[in-house]
Amino acid sequence: PVLTEFNSSLSSGNISFSGQDDIIILTGSGTTVAGKSGNDLYLVSELIPKNSKIEIIDTEGSNIIQIPDNTYIDDTLFTKNATRLTLSDGREITISNADKFTYNLGANITTGDTSDNLTYSQFASAFGVDDILSLDSGTISGTITDTYII
Repeated sequence: PVLTEFNSSLSSGNISFSGQDDIIILTGSGTTVAGKSGNDLYLVSELIPKNSKIEIIDTEGSNIIQIPDNTYIDDTLFTKNATRLTLSDGREITISNADKFTYNLGANITTGDTSDNLTYSQFASAFGVDDILSLDSGTISGTITDTYII
């Protein structure tokens, strides 16, 4: 199934989660989503409102970004330690400290779907950006765009 927005508008402000191991499903409840000391899992999909901009900040724990099947990735932008994903309808998710996260493409904890763990370098490579950790400064756009995660 293709997911659609859960809320039609984005709430402003920050959402901070607990120091526990949280499952955080982005639905537009805030513009900044901050995990704490737990090992958090972030489900990034088209459940967020159209044309929204959300930032994920989590500097503690072993954290995972999951992007489930049928999520449309319109564009990607990478730096050495951050990434911005643009989904359909202008949905933007910026991940700070992205080089510290693990990535699961096609996984979905809510349905039991699993996938291989990818490092930040492997995640960037999946979108056509090789050797991201050697980038000294600036940004580089992914060359694999307009695609569904399957």
